[in-house]
Amino acid sequence: LFRSRVPRRVLAEGLGVAATLSAAECADLVPNLSPLALAAATAAEAFARIARFVGSDDVQRCWAPAFGQQRILSVPIAALQGP
Repeated sequence: LFRSRVPRRVLAEGLGVAATLSAAECADLVPNLSPLALAAATAAEAFARIARFVGSDDVQRCWAPAFGQQRILSVPIAALQGP
């Protein structure tokens, strides 16, 4: 399972701070998940549930053809809470 991790400051402040990070800050990696996603599940569970949601028929047949070039796919919190 791919677990995306990013420097803590980049997650908190956005990509604009990336060039200013120290080596220690670059090494301080956290899961690339919203606080809401982390509250709903462990990082591994959240990533697995997101992958299941993205691979679902609803997303693949409806959302992807129409909005596939969008950079953001909002994942409903209900998708993170179930098994």
